[in-house]
Amino acid sequence: MPDYGETINGDRDFERSLTAAAPGGEPGVRAFHGLVVQPARIAGDDGPRDVHVVTGRYVSAGGVVKQRCYVAAIPYRPVRAGGRAEYPSVRDYLDGLEKQGVTYRYAWWNEPRWIVPTWTAGTVLGAGFLLPMLVNYLTYGTIRRPPEEKGIDLSKVRPTKSVAAAAPAVTAAEREGGTVDDSAAGVPPEDLAPLSAAPPPPALVATPLEVAAAEPGEAHTYGAGPEDFYPTERKAPAERKAQPGRR
Repeated sequence: MPDYGETINGDRDFERSLTAAAPGGEPGVRAFHGLVVQPARIAGDDGPRDVHVVTGRYVSAGGVVKQRCYVAAIPYRPVRAGGRAEYPSVRDYLDGLEKQGVTYRYAWWNEPRWIVPTWTAGTVLGAGFLLPMLVNYLTYGTIRRPPEEKGIDLSKVRPTKSVAAAAPAVTAAEREGGTVDDSAAGVPPEDLAPLSAAPPPPALVATPLEVAAAEPGEAHTYGAGPEDFYPTERKAPAERKAQPGRR
């Protein structure tokens, strides 16, 4: 078990080191002390099995202190009792040695039923409390964010009633027909914009298109002779005689 230190392989050595005095150590200090019992699961011949790993500081000959561990089966049968006694776990065995000065701590947070709640609570505590406190300390120099300056409170402001809102709605037909009394409506006549009909769109004037006269030119005639692959322009007899290579 590299995570817990060097393993104590002998069952008898483990039980003896619990009550034996540490060689060259202080009075009252056991050879194997500072015990922590941790629940674990290891692979075995018949598949994974639950065990208890007892970790602590082991004082060897010459006073050398090392981190070591012991893997205790469940249930636990101490070899010093000749294999006749059986305890539900090594914790019960260690409880029986309390009068001899053996003490230990149990790592309950490593139990499978507590691993998920413990990690969840730690994540919430770190992300919800510790991280904001760290950000506030780096930003403001204090773990709490200073109070912000209060803005203008508009909750007690009441809107005023405008003249346009108090006046009844007037349609365009009523205004054109003069059926509405502007003075009775409470709207000054100068505030009313006169309604006028929209100006008609300008008429489009189109002039007739003029056809451009074709410019006079020479007339051309095209045709294909027996030796031609595609039609060519037919020349006058005088022009054909002037061309070299033509017969």
